Amino acid sequence: MRKVIENQLKIGQVDISSIEIDLNCRDEIPQLLLGLQAIYTDRNLQDAVFGILKNIVPSNVDMGNGRPGMDLWKILVPGTLRLNCNWDYDKLHNISNEHKTVREFLGHTIFDFDQRYSLQSLKDNIALFTPELLDEINRVAVKAGHDLVCGKGEFRLKGRCDELGVTDWRQYRHIFKKIRKQFNVVRRLKHSSSKDGAKKAQRERLIIEAHRQYVDLVDHYVQRAKTSIGVLNVSDIGKMAGIMVIDGYIAHAERQIDQIRRRVLEGGAIAHREKVFSIFEEHTEWISKGKAGVSQELGLGVCVL
Repeated sequence: MRKVIENQLKIGQVDISSIEIDLNCRDEIPQLLLGLQAIYTDRNLQDAVFGILKNIVPSNVDMGNGRPGMDLWKILVPGTLRLNCNWDYDKLHNISNEHKTVREFLGHTIFDFDQRYSLQSLKDNIALFTPELLDEINRVAVKAGHDLVCGKGEFRLKGRCDELGVTDWRQYRHIFKKIRKQFNVVRRLKHSSSKDGAKKAQRERLIIEAHRQYVDLVDHYVQRAKTSIGVLNVSDIGKMAGIMVIDGYIAHAERQIDQIRRRVLEGGAIAHREKVFSIFEEHTEWISKGKAGVSQELGLGVCVL
């Protein structure tokens, strides 16, 4: 005998539709739980999903009679987590018994200390939830999501994909923020004007370490960019021109990394001829005017006759 879902709430149990999920977490568990919560709160979607899930019960077995088995909802939740997160049963066993939000989704309260899942019970039941069943449920859920976002009219959801087959830069916004954050740390650090030698030495070590972290971080993504370009097989002239532009910026980045390491980390000097004052207008020069107030300018020296 298997129930679809237990509708009667216990003392201390939170209704699944009211469970608060951390929307700021980047882990996959909250995202999957949001999807399961959407299935639970939409009666039509719930009926469609459980209609598919009932296929795990053999045709000669009566769902209303016999020894109670795990509810279909309690198979759906851990089954979805296991397949999407690529967990083994040991990991699933720990999450099902220890993860507070997952246990709330399974219908447990803080008082259910003794209601724990054995490893063998999970293996026997969750193994019934196959990738083929998940694929069928995914199709139903995706269609429901499209109908929710786009409506059921002629408007269709638009998306974009990586036509070159490189997936290393999907989080480029996060990468940019991470680099900019470390750059701001470096930018705000000033040399100490204290007469205390120990304080000055401590600030110098802090500046050097911040620069080391910055250049190491940037160098990591520069090498990733070179690897990404190396695996591309591009024959289109327009795309080749774009890659040449990226190659140019990589060269600028490698030069700046080298100069920062030589100047800040090694305490050396950079020859004037090696310095570049603008990567967008490389002809820009350092002009020493010798005037009070503004002794130098960046630009291009010209002669007017």
